[in-house]
Amino acid sequence: MKSLAEANGYAITDSEEMFKEKFSTKEYFDTEDYALRNLGFIIRKQSYYKDYELTGKYKYTGKFADPSMDAVVAKDFTAAPGVDASMDIEENVSLDKHGNLKEYTDISQKIKNHEDYDNVLSAYVALFPKLAESGLPGNTPLIGYRAYSHSTVAGEMDINGQKVEMELEVWANGVDEAPFVGEISFTLEFDDYMSSVDSIKRAENFLVLEGENLGDLVFPNFSKFNGSKVRVLMNLPVK
Repeated sequence: MKSLAEANGYAITDSEEMFKEKFSTKEYFDTEDYALRNLGFIIRKQSYYKDYELTGKYKYTGKFADPSMDAVVAKDFTAAPGVDASMDIEENVSLDKHGNLKEYTDISQKIKNHEDYDNVLSAYVALFPKLAESGLPGNTPLIGYRAYSHSTVAGEMDINGQKVEMELEVWANGVDEAPFVGEISFTLEFDDYMSSVDSIKRAENFLVLEGENLGDLVFPNFSKFNGSKVRVLMNLPVK
């Protein structure tokens, strides 16, 4: 990947902490028939560990995702009044199985606390009221799909002067089990979308270069992955 980047005018530097691993579990909650996901809603609980021991610190994330940015903004996905949450809007760009760019946008509310909630829909509607628009009863039980996440910052890429961390993350079904899916990703952060168009296009061009030149690395079992680790975790088909 570094050789490909350098040959095409992208600068990648290795991280000084390349082998400093972060470990957490990420659990996604849905009904047995994925009713929330089918409506664009995502509930995630991230549990933090130190030396593989649970710290009792959690981060709960509620999301609404859709291919249309206008639909995401119109949803007005907010946290409940009085809940201390941070909001993000993110455009997620990846490659489809043919090497073409595909994207969807999500709006998320993230809550850090020490509580552990019951796995019923009403517990999360109390945090993220828009989940009630699913039309499901509040006592609907939710199933947790848990991934054991190992991640590290592998390096940095320079995109129009912005240093962007390249994160390597793999998921497994247990602490000591072999990974079943892996991903290298990077995130561009900006306040003004329109003033960052050149940087966005440059980042997207690098993804296309990966698809054209690193196919054996990027696309093994791609019909299962197709840009979503959660799809592999839940064993869902590609739409």
